[in-house]
Amino acid sequence: MTTSTMTPLETALDLHKRGFWAVAIKCGVERPDGTRKSGKAPIGKAWGVERWLPDRLRDTFAKNSGAGVGIALGPCRLPGGGWLADFEGDGPEAAESFSRLMGGEIPETLGWGSTKGAHNLFEVDGDRLLELLASTGGIEIKGKPGVYNLPEFPGLEMRIGGLKPDGVVKQLQSVCPPTIGDNGLAREWNGHDQVQKLPETAYAVLGALADARRMGNEIANLGAQHGHAGGRNGTAPSSFTAKPADPERRYAAVALEREIAAFSAEPDGKRHHYLLGMTIRLASLVKAGLLSESEALAGVNTGGLANGMLPGGEKEINDAWVSGYAMATARVIPDRPRGVASNGLASAATRNGERPKYTRDQLGIITAADVIARPIDWLWQYRFAMGEMSLLAGDGGVGKSSVLLDIAARVSLGTAWPHGGGNAPVGDVLIVSAEDSREQVLQPRLRALGADLTRIHFVTAKLTILKPGEEPRVNPQSLSDHDYWRDVLAEFPECKLLIIDPLPSYLGRGVSDSKNSELRAVLEPFIDDVIRPAGVAFIANTHLGKTTNASTPVNKILGSVAYVNLARCVHVVVREPERPDHRLFGLAKSNISPMGLESLGFEMRPFDMGEGIEGAVPAWDAGPSALDVVDVMGGGSAGSRGPAPVKAMQIAEWLYDFLHGRGPVQLHEIIDAAGEKGFLGEHRADGKDGRLVWTGRSNLYEGKKKIHLLAPPREGFSVEESGSKPKLWELL
Repeated sequence: MTTSTMTPLETALDLHKRGFWAVAIKCGVERPDGTRKSGKAPIGKAWGVERWLPDRLRDTFAKNSGAGVGIALGPCRLPGGGWLADFEGDGPEAAESFSRLMGGEIPETLGWGSTKGAHNLFEVDGDRLLELLASTGGIEIKGKPGVYNLPEFPGLEMRIGGLKPDGVVKQLQSVCPPTIGDNGLAREWNGHDQVQKLPETAYAVLGALADARRMGNEIANLGAQHGHAGGRNGTAPSSFTAKPADPERRYAAVALEREIAAFSAEPDGKRHHYLLGMTIRLASLVKAGLLSESEALAGVNTGGLANGMLPGGEKEINDAWVSGYAMATARVIPDRPRGVASNGLASAATRNGERPKYTRDQLGIITAADVIARPIDWLWQYRFAMGEMSLLAGDGGVGKSSVLLDIAARVSLGTAWPHGGGNAPVGDVLIVSAEDSREQVLQPRLRALGADLTRIHFVTAKLTILKPGEEPRVNPQSLSDHDYWRDVLAEFPECKLLIIDPLPSYLGRGVSDSKNSELRAVLEPFIDDVIRPAGVAFIANTHLGKTTNASTPVNKILGSVAYVNLARCVHVVVREPERPDHRLFGLAKSNISPMGLESLGFEMRPFDMGEGIEGAVPAWDAGPSALDVVDVMGGGSAGSRGPAPVKAMQIAEWLYDFLHGRGPVQLHEIIDAAGEKGFLGEHRADGKDGRLVWTGRSNLYEGKKKIHLLAPPREGFSVEESGSKPKLWELL
């Protein structure tokens, strides 16, 4: 449990371990009078885009002496992926306002105290809460996006957050212990360890306020139609004086009868919630001058007698009436065109024909100058990015799954990547495998690779989860079940890598991965709502097709082109044409890294642990390969242009030796010499003028391109053309 005796860094690391989004906060400076301005601005830009990892927290606190700590709020900010909100006291009336919103019952939830009032964290239904606030006229405080207040609850700030038009979570946080407050003392936790769900009472109270707003509008419309003032001057008369024929009076009488009937029928477990809403709605009629206070209270008592709340509940009814009347008579402060919610949702007034002018945020307009650039966080530099989807493709049996396990082992240990790219970030790895046995294949291979097995976890993703009061989740193995995957990732805050092998097995029943729209409908939300917020690298395994006329390696991947388009990096594993036991691993497509990365070679090295436990794992070559997977895949297909890469390297070596030390050599001499060596195909008559030509003349140019890849390196040399007619080549 987090305690107030921890340092800010210790608190931040503890909060992160428990699944919260901890951030470093700038603490204020001391004022001339000795008091201290606490300061609430997070350290670093775009801190709300992704969850800070422990290394970043340690580095930030090390560089910022005296920094405080905060908890990020909003959607997906609660451990497990829920919506985290802070109900903050910001004035002397805050405690009473909070009690009224909670219906008098104060939940024991995680929070802390500050100089202005208590903070209470809740898990909320954010969409429902924001819509209720829109209906009640809740005001989003200027300069504090995502922070709301209502005049009925003076001194209470509801720090809820939300989403921007582009889907990005609003950057919102609350400063927590042990950060220093305005009084120069450290904030202190309230002693509760768990975040509770916002009580249903709070939603009921806000819903009743929304009903009261609606009733007020309807009464105003009746009065306007019939020319009555009706007492809508903000004061409550001591007794009812309207004529029985008054349409507003009839409206109030019918409303009172309906409230009494509904309250009478409420069962024991729900009558308190209904009582709170009823008193607010009836108090709004008293405020409008359409009921006397005695009439309203008599109606409440009649319902209480009918449902068994009385006798014995007199104090509860009286307290509810006092609270409801206070909320119904609070001053409403207009802040935006009526009918427009601060989160961009249109309320009933908008739907009924009023046309507000939307803001830039509501229209989804973002100026480039307001976008904060941030570097890509790499799992393996230029090959696999954190918070993004990558693909590894290849034929069956070529070693794709083994390469993924090798990557997993290096992440579990934090060891170096093959041939550059630095070290892997150490962390947990989740493996979802539909084909390989955990006992016979996966665990033995990981042991053979020397992995830290305590950091690697297998996810079966085939469970039907039942929770009290909820319907069964019938298909958790689908990537569309975001709650399931968020809960899985929340179990491992230090997770760096999620491997799914193969990807098509987890798209869900009925999804055709050959259809672009169906594939995108599953993968795009999964990447946006699960992978990017968690900041883990997502590598999926898939297969190549048998097509022989694909123009590039990525066109050979089975299924829709959406696989390749959604993946930021695509790697392939292929066999070498002339060494089938040797494999190549290389980059075939990337949107975020430089192309031209050297391919890496490996072979499958067998292991035997005894007792029948055996297999094979990748053994990487000592240096990068002279071949390239793109060339190998392109050159090996029927109808492709150019020689196989091995032949290109042979031509390069011959060309180097042929030109070395000669100076300029005429091109036709080089062609004839290469042809006689068997590099350029057949020597036959050209169909146009009968001249003898080599049919594979272009092979010579492919060899020319490979000169710089010769091993051992012959740096400083390249084949250049000089002169005009005839063309001359020389080695420079």
